[in-house]
Amino acid sequence: MGKLTTQDGRREDGVSMRESMPLNIEVEFKLMETQPGLLDRVSDILIQRGDEFEWISDAGDLSQKTGIAYIQYDTMLPTSFLFMESNNPQTLVLDVLFATKVPQDKQVEVNLILNKLNEERVSGDFRLDLDSGYVYFHQSAIVENMNLTDRQFNQMVMNLERVGLDMAEMYAQTLESEFPES
Repeated sequence: MGKLTTQDGRREDGVSMRESMPLNIEVEFKLMETQPGLLDRVSDILIQRGDEFEWISDAGDLSQKTGIAYIQYDTMLPTSFLFMESNNPQTLVLDVLFATKVPQDKQVEVNLILNKLNEERVSGDFRLDLDSGYVYFHQSAIVENMNLTDRQFNQMVMNLERVGLDMAEMYAQTLESEFPES
Protein backbone atom coordinates (compact mmCIF):
# COMPACT_ATOMS: atom_id res chain seq x y z
CA MET A 1 0.00 0.00 0.00
CA GLY A 2 1.31 3.49 -0.88
CA LYS A 3 2.25 6.05 1.74
CA LEU A 4 -0.15 8.96 2.22
CA THR A 5 1.17 12.49 1.88
CA THR A 6 0.27 15.60 3.80
CA GLN A 7 -0.46 19.01 2.25
CA ASP A 8 3.18 20.10 2.65
CA GLY A 9 4.34 17.22 0.43
CA ARG A 10 5.65 14.98 3.19
CA ARG A 11 4.73 11.35 3.58
CA GLU A 12 3.16 10.23 6.83
CA ASP A 13 6.61 9.03 7.96
CA GLY A 14 7.87 12.67 7.70
CA VAL A 15 10.07 12.21 4.61
CA SER A 16 9.52 14.83 1.89
CA MET A 17 8.59 13.63 -1.58
CA ARG A 18 11.76 15.22 -2.98
CA GLU A 19 13.92 13.36 -0.46
CA SER A 20 12.28 10.05 -1.37
CA MET A 21 12.72 10.51 -5.16
CA PRO A 22 15.34 8.40 -6.87
CA LEU A 23 18.33 10.52 -7.90
CA ASN A 24 17.89 10.00 -11.65
CA ILE A 25 14.34 11.40 -11.59
CA GLU A 26 15.54 14.48 -9.71
CA VAL A 27 18.28 15.02 -12.30
CA GLU A 28 15.73 14.74 -15.12
CA PHE A 29 13.56 17.40 -13.45
CA LYS A 30 16.56 19.73 -13.17
CA LEU A 31 17.47 19.18 -16.83
CA MET A 32 13.94 19.97 -17.93
CA GLU A 33 13.85 23.13 -15.82
CA THR A 34 17.19 24.51 -17.06
CA GLN A 35 17.17 23.34 -20.69
CA PRO A 36 16.62 26.32 -23.02
CA GLY A 37 13.92 26.04 -25.68
CA LEU A 38 14.86 24.92 -29.17
CA LEU A 39 14.25 28.38 -30.65
CA ASP A 40 16.43 29.97 -27.96
CA ARG A 41 19.20 27.57 -28.92
CA VAL A 42 18.75 28.41 -32.63
CA SER A 43 18.89 32.15 -31.85
CA ASP A 44 22.14 31.60 -29.91
CA ILE A 45 23.64 29.94 -33.01
CA LEU A 46 22.52 32.78 -35.26
CA ILE A 47 23.90 35.41 -32.87
CA GLN A 48 27.25 33.58 -32.70
CA ARG A 49 27.41 33.52 -36.52
CA GLY A 50 26.41 37.18 -36.78
CA ASP A 51 23.24 36.38 -38.76
CA GLU A 52 20.42 38.87 -38.48
CA PHE A 53 17.07 37.33 -37.65
CA GLU A 54 13.61 38.27 -36.52
CA TRP A 55 11.39 36.59 -33.96
CA ILE A 56 7.94 35.69 -35.25
CA SER A 57 5.03 36.00 -32.81
CA ASP A 58 1.40 34.90 -32.68
CA ALA A 59 -0.90 37.54 -34.10
CA GLY A 60 -2.93 37.76 -30.90
CA ASP A 61 -0.09 37.55 -28.36
CA LEU A 62 3.14 39.31 -29.33
CA SER A 63 4.92 37.89 -26.28
CA GLN A 64 4.39 34.34 -27.58
CA LYS A 65 7.37 33.67 -29.86
CA THR A 66 6.54 31.03 -32.44
CA GLY A 67 9.47 31.15 -34.84
CA ILE A 68 12.71 32.68 -36.06
CA ALA A 69 13.12 33.94 -39.61
CA TYR A 70 16.23 34.99 -41.46
CA ILE A 71 17.39 35.28 -45.05
CA GLN A 72 19.93 33.17 -46.90
CA TYR A 73 21.66 34.88 -49.81
CA ASP A 74 23.79 32.13 -51.34
CA THR A 75 21.18 30.44 -53.53
CA MET A 76 20.02 30.86 -57.14
CA LEU A 77 16.55 31.65 -55.84
CA PRO A 78 16.08 34.12 -52.97
CA THR A 79 15.14 32.13 -49.88
CA SER A 80 14.40 32.72 -46.25
CA PHE A 81 14.44 30.25 -43.40
CA LEU A 82 11.73 29.92 -40.79
CA PHE A 83 12.50 27.85 -37.69
CA MET A 84 9.60 26.76 -35.50
CA GLU A 85 9.30 24.53 -32.47
CA SER A 86 6.49 22.09 -31.83
CA ASN A 87 5.80 19.81 -28.91
CA ASN A 88 4.50 16.27 -28.42
CA PRO A 89 7.03 15.17 -29.50
CA GLN A 90 9.48 18.04 -29.18
CA THR A 91 10.45 18.89 -32.75
CA LEU A 92 12.53 21.53 -34.50
CA VAL A 93 10.95 22.49 -37.83
CA LEU A 94 12.69 24.37 -40.65
CA ASP A 95 10.67 25.74 -43.56
CA VAL A 96 12.74 27.08 -46.46
CA LEU A 97 10.59 29.71 -48.15
CA PHE A 98 11.20 30.49 -51.82
CA ALA A 99 10.60 34.05 -53.00
CA THR A 100 9.15 33.13 -56.40
CA LYS A 101 5.36 33.17 -56.51
CA VAL A 102 3.65 30.53 -58.67
CA PRO A 103 0.93 32.04 -60.86
CA GLN A 104 -2.47 30.46 -60.32
CA ASP A 105 -2.60 29.07 -63.88
CA LYS A 106 0.69 27.17 -63.24
CA GLN A 107 -0.11 25.82 -59.76
CA VAL A 108 -1.41 22.42 -60.91
CA GLU A 109 1.65 21.86 -63.08
CA VAL A 110 4.04 23.00 -60.34
CA ASN A 111 2.25 20.80 -57.81
CA LEU A 112 2.80 17.76 -60.08
CA ILE A 113 6.50 18.66 -60.36
CA LEU A 114 6.76 19.01 -56.57
CA ASN A 115 5.13 15.61 -56.10
CA LYS A 116 7.74 14.10 -58.43
CA LEU A 117 10.55 15.82 -56.48
CA ASN A 118 9.06 14.54 -53.20
CA GLU A 119 9.12 10.93 -54.45
CA GLU A 120 12.92 11.10 -54.43
CA ARG A 121 13.16 12.62 -50.93
CA VAL A 122 14.06 10.53 -47.90
CA SER A 123 13.13 13.32 -45.51
CA GLY A 124 11.41 16.64 -45.89
CA ASP A 125 9.03 17.64 -48.66
CA PHE A 126 8.22 20.45 -51.04
CA ARG A 127 4.86 22.12 -50.46
CA LEU A 128 2.79 24.63 -52.41
CA ASP A 129 0.60 27.02 -50.44
CA LEU A 130 -2.37 27.33 -52.78
CA ASP A 131 -3.62 30.50 -51.08
CA SER A 132 -0.40 32.49 -51.40
CA GLY A 133 1.13 30.72 -54.40
CA TYR A 134 4.48 30.29 -52.67
CA VAL A 135 6.48 27.07 -52.53
CA TYR A 136 8.50 26.01 -49.52
CA PHE A 137 10.52 23.02 -48.39
CA HIS A 138 9.42 21.61 -45.03
CA GLN A 139 11.67 19.47 -42.85
CA SER A 140 11.80 18.60 -39.18
CA ALA A 141 13.94 16.85 -36.60
CA ILE A 142 12.38 15.18 -33.57
CA VAL A 143 14.60 15.84 -30.56
CA GLU A 144 12.34 14.55 -27.76
CA ASN A 145 14.47 13.04 -24.94
CA MET A 146 17.70 13.42 -26.91
CA ASN A 147 19.54 15.83 -24.56
CA LEU A 148 21.77 17.08 -27.39
CA THR A 149 24.98 18.85 -26.46
CA ASP A 150 25.49 22.32 -27.91
CA ARG A 151 27.86 20.88 -30.49
CA GLN A 152 25.36 18.20 -31.55
CA PHE A 153 22.53 20.73 -31.70
CA ASN A 154 24.64 23.13 -33.79
CA GLN A 155 25.48 20.29 -36.18
CA MET A 156 21.80 19.35 -36.48
CA VAL A 157 20.85 22.95 -37.31
CA MET A 158 23.67 23.18 -39.87
CA ASN A 159 22.48 19.92 -41.46
CA LEU A 160 18.90 21.21 -41.70
CA GLU A 161 20.14 24.45 -43.25
CA ARG A 162 22.41 22.64 -45.72
CA VAL A 163 19.57 20.39 -46.88
CA GLY A 164 17.36 23.47 -47.16
CA LEU A 165 19.92 25.25 -49.34
CA ASP A 166 20.36 22.15 -51.50
CA MET A 167 16.59 21.96 -51.98
CA ALA A 168 16.49 25.67 -52.89
CA GLU A 169 19.04 24.97 -55.61
CA MET A 170 17.15 21.88 -56.80
CA TYR A 171 13.88 23.82 -56.94
CA ALA A 172 15.51 26.73 -58.84
CA GLN A 173 17.09 24.35 -61.37
CA THR A 174 13.79 22.52 -61.80
CA LEU A 175 11.94 25.78 -62.44
CA GLU A 176 14.60 26.80 -64.94
CA SER A 177 14.32 23.53 -66.88
CA GLU A 178 10.52 23.19 -66.69
CA PHE A 179 9.70 26.85 -67.37
CA PRO A 180 12.61 28.24 -69.44
CA GLU A 181 10.60 31.24 -70.64
CA SER A 182 9.82 32.52 -67.13
